[in-house]
Amino acid sequence: MTRAYIELTLEGSGEYLHGFFAGFAAGRGRRFETIFGGEAGFAAEGAGQKIKHALGLGGEIHHVLVDGEAAAALREALATVRVTIRAEREVEAAHFDYRFAIFNPEIAGRLLAALRDLPAGVRLIGHEQNQDTDPAARGVELYSPAHDYELRGHGRAEGPVDKIVGLYQILSGFEQVELDSMHVTYRNR
Repeated sequence: MTRAYIELTLEGSGEYLHGFFAGFAAGRGRRFETIFGGEAGFAAEGAGQKIKHALGLGGEIHHVLVDGEAAAALREALATVRVTIRAEREVEAAHFDYRFAIFNPEIAGRLLAALRDLPAGVRLIGHEQNQDTDPAARGVELYSPAHDYELRGHGRAEGPVDKIVGLYQILSGFEQVELDSMHVTYRNR
């Protein structure tokens, strides 16, 4: 079952918000999913908001993805504290683009396994890969432009927010994989 998420755009101290969410979860006696967008790798706020914050014309803005089941209770609790809810939107899915260039067959195998064994609901869009071997280039050459093995590729991963965050964390463990920021798409109301 796909978990529903709501994105809350909040104005307030980041430290305060972390403490608030931890206390809220402890008070309810159950864990619920909270993803601080900037910390998880989601695209940053717009340039206009960054300029306003730098000029002292607005507080810290945080985009927090919360478990849809807890959203109503959170909204009610946030109304009683020093946090302003700027916006609220229902999240449909998340995605990120990736690129890789790997010259070690063992690491390439681990990456391909991660891309093959995707979490439920995640799909790869425009995934292309090219694997090449050149036995003539075999040998240890630190700065050689030729490699005896090469795997290059790119694409986009798209799916439920929690699953995309999990895949993003897995792929970020490969230093040969370049990841763009994650983005969310919203449900039309």
